[in-house]
Amino acid sequence: MATALLPIIQKGFDLNVALYGYVNRFPRADKALLGREILRQALDLVVLLVTANHQADKVPTLQESSTRLDAVRITLRLAYRLTFLSHKGYEVLSRDVAEIGRMLGGWLKESAGRAAEAVSEDIEETLEKAAQQKSKKGRQKGPAVRYALTSPKLEAYLRAKLDHPEKVVFVKTGVFYRTFFEDAQFCHRQLRLKL
Repeated sequence: MATALLPIIQKGFDLNVALYGYVNRFPRADKALLGREILRQALDLVVLLVTANHQADKVPTLQESSTRLDAVRITLRLAYRLTFLSHKGYEVLSRDVAEIGRMLGGWLKESAGRAAEAVSEDIEETLEKAAQQKSKKGRQKGPAVRYALTSPKLEAYLRAKLDHPEKVVFVKTGVFYRTFFEDAQFCHRQLRLKL
């Protein structure tokens, strides 16, 4: 029983089929050189897409796929410039390559977001455990410190810290989390993160 391919993989497969038809019309010497390179890059692209589909961390393979797609674009442009491809043939193939590029960009963005979420969940869990250990040991009382609010993120951090003085507080900035002052030093010691 045949399984359905992802739309991007199907589009890459269709691109390879179309390329074979166009490359077979290249002059003999150029078919062996430029034609073979175009076909190799396009086939490598499909193999990378299939590989990425089966990986947990898809981002590195998808980035390599993006590089391979750029190579297909450049070699197609070269074939058109050298008049091995007709204007209509170049237009058709370029449209397919652009569609694969849009699909790949969306897949890469979605996969990168998932990877960032997984990392942030791991960090939150580790920090929660570390904060529990910190609260068990008790906090040392020191002189009160006054901070000048210089940014909205810092202001959000300080407000949250006032509400939860015993916890490590993070402020979300895009897909990243930031912390400041003694919490940053604590995270540096516990998680070996760079300050």
